[in-house]
Amino acid sequence: MFEKKLIIVGDDLAKDLSKSLKANYLPVEHRTFPDGEIKPRILKLSKAKVGVLLLDMYQDEDINAYIIRFLILANRLKQECNKLIGIIPYLPYARQDKEFKPGDSISAKIIGGFISQYCDYFLTINPHEHRLILSEMVTCLSKSLSIFPECAKEFSDVKDPLVIGPDSEAAAFVKSFVQNIEMETVVCEKKRDITHGTVQVSVPKEVSLKDRNLIIVDDVVSTGGTLLKLVLQLKEHQPKSISYVFAHGLLVGDTEDMLKKTNPLKIVASNSIRNEFGVVDCIPILKQEIENYLKLIK
Repeated sequence: MFEKKLIIVGDDLAKDLSKSLKANYLPVEHRTFPDGEIKPRILKLSKAKVGVLLLDMYQDEDINAYIIRFLILANRLKQECNKLIGIIPYLPYARQDKEFKPGDSISAKIIGGFISQYCDYFLTINPHEHRLILSEMVTCLSKSLSIFPECAKEFSDVKDPLVIGPDSEAAAFVKSFVQNIEMETVVCEKKRDITHGTVQVSVPKEVSLKDRNLIIVDDVVSTGGTLLKLVLQLKEHQPKSISYVFAHGLLVGDTEDMLKKTNPLKIVASNSIRNEFGVVDCIPILKQEIENYLKLIK
C-alpha cells in the first residue's frame, strides 16, 4: 500500500512546489566526504504513488556533483514510488549534443540515458535543443518548458522595446518571449571558430537601434564573453538602454560584475539557478505541468 499520493523531494524549490501543489515535502540532507564523495539522504522517506525530485542549483556550483546527487536520489526515490517525476530546471551537458571534433562523446545522450533509467517523466526549462531535442536526449516521457513568457512580464513598463536574439539559436527564445506581449524583434548572426573558440557577431543593419530600449534574450549566460562583444557593437548605435534576459544565469567567475559594468537597465533570469538576478519564479509552470501529468495517469 502507498502511504501518500504525492511526495516532493528536494531543497527550497521543492518546498515551494509542495506548497503550491499541497503535497508532502521531504527535505534532503546533503553530506560530502573528505575525498569529495557525495552522500545525500532523503529525510522521512515514505512510499507514494508519485514522487517528484527537484534539487536547487546555485551559482558557481559544481554541476558534476549536482548530476551525481540527482541520480543517487532518483534511484532511491524510485524504489518507494510507483511513478517518478524528475525535474532539472537547468540541464547540464545538453550543449555537447554532437561530435564536434573526432573523439568527442555526445554527453547530452549519455546524461539523458542515466536520467531515463529512473524517471518516468522528466521536466526541464529551456534546455539547449539546437541539434538534438529533449526527446532525443532522454528516452523516458519528457517535456521542455519555456520560462520566457514569464520573464517578459518584467518588461511591461519598458517603452519602445526591441527584443534581440544574439544568434539564430536564440530565435526560438525571442519568439517565446514575445508570445504574450507585442514587441519588435530582431536576431543577430554569430559565427564561431570551434578550433580557436573565437566568435564574431553581426548586428542587423535594417533595424534602427538608436534611442531604443534593447532587450537581449538568451537561454544561458556563463562567462558572458560573446554577449559583451555584442553589447559593444550595440552601443555604437546609441540605444537608450540595454537589458539582459536569461533563462539560466550561470554567471561563472566575475561575469556578474562584468554585466553590471555595462550599466544595464535590467538583468532578469529565472530562479533555476540561485543568484541575485533569479527573480522569475519557475514554480508556476512546473506546477501546471505536474498537474497535467497527474491527470494523465489518474
